[in-house]
Amino acid sequence: QAQRLFALHQLAQPNSTSVIVSTLQGMMQNTLAPEQFRQHVLGIQVGMEKDFEGFIAELKSLGYREVVVVEEAGTFALHGGTIDFFALNHLLPHRVEFFGDTVQSLRTFHLQDQRSLLQAQKEKAPGGDGTPQGSLSW
Repeated sequence: QAQRLFALHQLAQPNSTSVIVSTLQGMMQNTLAPEQFRQHVLGIQVGMEKDFEGFIAELKSLGYREVVVVEEAGTFALHGGTIDFFALNHLLPHRVEFFGDTVQSLRTFHLQDQRSLLQAQKEKAPGGDGTPQGSLSW
């Protein structure tokens, strides 16, 4: 599912030149129009004012599951003023540190040892499964 959403996210980008190789079964699945797919995205950026509890509620509304430790796409975990989440359109999870309601830092981290890897300035996290009904709630 994460690979499918990653591909849909790439295709939904304006002026996308991506090429997708798929099975006939994969090609026959209903999906959202690119405009609809782009609307179901949570944006986060360093320095932005973002209500901590509101961010958690948005992740849940996009279909992300709360877990103790993030190990797979579509999940998030809380650690004090830090939220780890694994966006469906990325190969690595992200760690968001809040200071009050301000996003203080955003970075990727390694799944095995949970250590930070790269700093990021902004990210987008799509939700659902890309179908009109969506097996994950929007």
